[in-house]
This record gives sequence, structure tokens and C-alpha cells, in this order.
Amino acid sequence: MNKVCQKAVASSLTVLLLGLLCACSNSTQLETSSPESTELVGAQEQDSETASVTMGTTSSDETSAAQSPHTYTLEEIQDAPGSYFIMRGNSFESAESCEVEATSEADTAYYYPVEGTEFGYAPTLDLTEGDILVTTSDSETMTFLSPEGYGYFADDAWKISPHSWETINGVDIPENWNDLDNIEQETFLSEILNPLGITLNQGDVPVAALPVTLTYGEFVGTKYTEHTVELNVPFYHRFIGFWGDQGDESIVMCPVNETKEGYFIVDTSALEPGTYLINGSSTGYMNYALLNVAA
Repeated sequence: MNKVCQKAVASSLTVLLLGLLCACSNSTQLETSSPESTELVGAQEQDSETASVTMGTTSSDETSAAQSPHTYTLEEIQDAPGSYFIMRGNSFESAESCEVEATSEADTAYYYPVEGTEFGYAPTLDLTEGDILVTTSDSETMTFLSPEGYGYFADDAWKISPHSWETINGVDIPENWNDLDNIEQETFLSEILNPLGITLNQGDVPVAALPVTLTYGEFVGTKYTEHTVELNVPFYHRFIGFWGDQGDESIVMCPVNETKEGYFIVDTSALEPGTYLINGSSTGYMNYALLNVAA
């Protein structure tokens, strides 16, 4: 082999050797850096998941706290004589927080929410979970009224008089309206209102099984005005008779047992699951409160 060839071969071997050395060096760097990279990504993902879980938990706690009813201590309820509370462990929740107003028409009583309350937020006495109904009243019994039905009427419903309307949903009242007797007038009104899911109670107040809207026109003096009425105020109703509260079947009397713990215990063993109306000191004479019972 001449000298030129020897130099060429030596040069080629040198390049090849340097290439192999570089390749090994790069491979070593990749193998040592790869686990660190993977660990860093994993840590970032874990931090992200932790942050997500933490945010979710906080949000859930805040929501639960916003929906949780206010609770009282034993010392606090003793400062509220004549009231009713749901006892859970060492805390007490008011059983009268969902206040309703009561009014009557003929032989029926109607109970609807006072301003600022909603039926959907009535407290629940869950007897299956060990809830106990207690009272700071020294009465020997507690009265539970059981509603017989549910419906909707308009705000200021008793100010509405269908018999003075000129039109109902665009339908004209007969010109000889005043010549018709009560039965004929009721029949005409029913034919228009019933398809809308609306009936008239004994006081001619429009009531509905579901929320509904209707329009009517009337003359106030010589001025004709049309109105839109929403029947969206929920109510419970129960029969009371024409001579006061005769709805014996819808009344449950529960005995109250004395204790030396600072409260008396209401014996709720006779209550069936459902919604009841109770009357405590915080609701006033004519007002009641809704209480759900799970048993």
C-alpha cells in the first residue's frame, strides 16, 4: 500500500472513531437526562391535578356552605321560647325557617310563602337519620296540619274579579253578561279558563295546577285596560269547614315530652312522610311554617 492510501485509510478510521465517540456521548446524555425530564413533567401534571382538585373542593365547600342552614347552640335556642328546632347531634336548626301566610275562602284555607321565602327551602326533619324535633315551648302537644293539595294563584289574587272582566285571552264577555245568573256566568268562564288549566275557587279566585299566564281586559270608569296576570305564586290548601278548623283528618297532634336538658322533645312517631304546617312563636298567630318529614 502506498503512502497516499495509508493516509486516506488512517483519516477514515479517525473520522469513524470520532463519530462513534460522539454517538456514545450523546446517548449517555439522553439516558441520564430522560428520567429527570419525565419526573419534571410528572410533577407538573401532579401539581396541575392537585390544583384542580383543590379548586374543586373549595368551590364545592363554598356551595355547600351557602346552602347549609344556620345552626344554633343549646344556649341560643333557650333564648327563643316557644320555638321549634331540629336537633342533629349538638346543633339545632330552626324548624320554622320557611314561613307561610294563611288566608281562608269559604271552607278552604290557603297557605303561601311570605316575601323572601320559597317552598323549596323548607327544612326537613329526617327521622331516618336520627333527627329529633325539640321545642322551647311548654305546651303538652304540638299540632301538625297536613295540606291536602297544591297549586298556584296570582299575586294579590283576591283583588282579581273575573266577573268584571270584558275579555279573557281575547275572547269577549257576552253583552248580556249582567243578565246571566251565577251558574251561567260560571259555565262561560269555565269554558275559557279550564283549557288553560285554570279553575275558580269558591271565592272566584283563579287557581291553577301549574304556573300559567292569562290576559284580561276591563273598564275602570270609562277607560279600558288590558292586563297580563301570572299565576305563579305557589300555595298549599286544606279543608277547614265553614265554622273554623274542622279538617280533623288533616290534623295530627303529637305529645311533647319534658326533659331536663333545656328543651322538650316532640314525639313524632305518629307522623307519616310528607309536608306539614306548624305554628310556633316566630311565625305569629296567623302565619305558619312548612316542615318536611322523612320517615
